[in-house]
Amino acid sequence: MLKLGAVDSNQDRRIK
Repeated sequence: MLKLGAVDSNQDRRIK
């Protein structure tokens, strides 16, 4: 899953 970066840090916790 590719993310922008800033969003990755925030959403990555919820997705995983």
